[in-house]
Amino acid sequence: MFQLADKIPDENVIGFLLGGMGIISGTIVIVTAIVARNWSRSQQRQVAAPLIREMVERGMSSRDIAEVFAVAFDDRPARRRRRLREAMRSLTGKERAVA
Repeated sequence: MFQLADKIPDENVIGFLLGGMGIISGTIVIVTAIVARNWSRSQQRQVAAPLIREMVERGMSSRDIAEVFAVAFDDRPARRRRRLREAMRSLTGKERAVA
């Protein structure tokens, strides 16, 4: 191993070190992003499961439940507000009072 390191020209050592550090750093960033995304999805599912059960017990249709969750877990606030307004308009007076 040391014989291989001795054969590398001195001016290339910094390039090899920076390249290796870049590869390692990139790998860490990608793995962290994957873990964070999966953790977030897991937390959303843990929150969603009891809410879905409660909505089914209230007699909501699967379309209504899907619409509620599409609005709730949307990443863009402007689109979330617009879809929430549309969903509220589609509810009848009795359903709106319960919501």
